[in-house]
Amino acid sequence: VSFVVDTRPPTITGPVDGSFVTTTTPTLTATYADPTPGSALDLATFQAILSGADVSASFSRTSTSASYAVPASSPLADGPQVLELAIRDHAGLQGHASTTIHVDTRAPVVTIVSPSTGSTLPVTTPRLEASFQDPTPGSGIAVLSFRAFLDELELTNAFVVSSSDAVLQLTGPQGLTPGAHTLTIEIADRAGWRQVATSSFVVSPPPTGPRGFIVGTIATGDVCNVRPISGAIVELVNSGGAAITDAQGRFSLQAPLGVTWFQIRHGGYLT
Repeated sequence: VSFVVDTRPPTITGPVDGSFVTTTTPTLTATYADPTPGSALDLATFQAILSGADVSASFSRTSTSASYAVPASSPLADGPQVLELAIRDHAGLQGHASTTIHVDTRAPVVTIVSPSTGSTLPVTTPRLEASFQDPTPGSGIAVLSFRAFLDELELTNAFVVSSSDAVLQLTGPQGLTPGAHTLTIEIADRAGWRQVATSSFVVSPPPTGPRGFIVGTIATGDVCNVRPISGAIVELVNSGGAAITDAQGRFSLQAPLGVTWFQIRHGGYLT
């Protein structure tokens, strides 16, 4: 008479506990094995409970693993999902595992608080500030993913960054030149979703000498079909002043007395 002595239960593992998935229809995989020498796995005893629902029959099984592609007809909700796994060997010993995955399908929300886009600042050392949040339930803001650019200069390391905002108060040596500037803020959440926000603004310190005003409207089209252009940057070439056109294409800026050259820029047009 021959028989097998088996005192060790099977091993079974699922997705990494605490891991993030960025889709509501992920593929879930379990791997299992019976320690050698053993009585061998009884695949018919495989069991999978996903957040309280028995999905065992939906798993495709092989001798070493089982997988389940969550269907679009039954998507997972954003937030934590608990997967309970179990399998027995032919000796009746059971292996068990419990793992939690976090479903996150939404990117963070990034807002540039200051300077607001389209604003004109009377100082060359403004406060740069952005706020961000991850929609609930979410994976949370990954603070170390923060990046900031002022025009083409990276200022990431100069900001004081928390899980909800980032602030940089420019000082004298960091003063901006008069004219148009763009602040770009990037942040990601722990699931890897990245969001970018930009703010275009104008630095226009008070004049120091005799000045006049240039007032106008930027538009496109012909005499019979005039369409104002909003968001265009009107920049003085020789004195550094600038303005951004409003929704009606209008602008107003101060310029030194005499002959003044200016250029007009807009992302949708050649200049």
